[in-house]
Amino acid sequence: MRNEIIQDFIDKVDRLQQYKFVKVVLNEQTGWIGSFDANGDFEEIIIGPNREEVDSALLIVRQFMQNNDPISIKNIIDLAHEYLTNEAAHSIDEIRDSLNKELDSHPPIGVEGKAKSYREIVDIYLYGEHAHTSKKKRKDYKEIQAMDVSQLFLHYFYVAVRAVIIYSFYIKELLSNEASYKSV
Repeated sequence: MRNEIIQDFIDKVDRLQQYKFVKVVLNEQTGWIGSFDANGDFEEIIIGPNREEVDSALLIVRQFMQNNDPISIKNIIDLAHEYLTNEAAHSIDEIRDSLNKELDSHPPIGVEGKAKSYREIVDIYLYGEHAHTSKKKRKDYKEIQAMDVSQLFLHYFYVAVRAVIIYSFYIKELLSNEASYKSV
């Protein structure tokens, strides 16, 4: 038996799957190149979706990450435990733990004193530029934008959002399977 909030989560994931941004990041059509030109100036190239594609998908991704939203991944998993079999509950916990491990990991190249984990990078980009900007996150975002490697952090943002999207798909698949639910 599926709860209405769980169904809302499933519907949001279905909608998210249609966005061009998701198709770009899932197919790993993002990247970063940094090099020095003949004059010794540092140049960056970012490969990825355009701003409109990013903004449209982030409205849903933000809901999945913001714990005060009923369909956040944390809240959905907590709620799902009431309805899932022990095996499905264990599986969904493993999905959550894997996502948290990825978000709490560090990118291969960092800048001292700046965002250190993928989770921090997502927070800075979401709340410093894309949604409900906070003063501190906006300041952090502007500091990153002033750096020579600002586009590298944008690439890391795409990598982190890609992880949230992929794990939301896993959660949706588990929650969409009627065999995952306790019998009534």
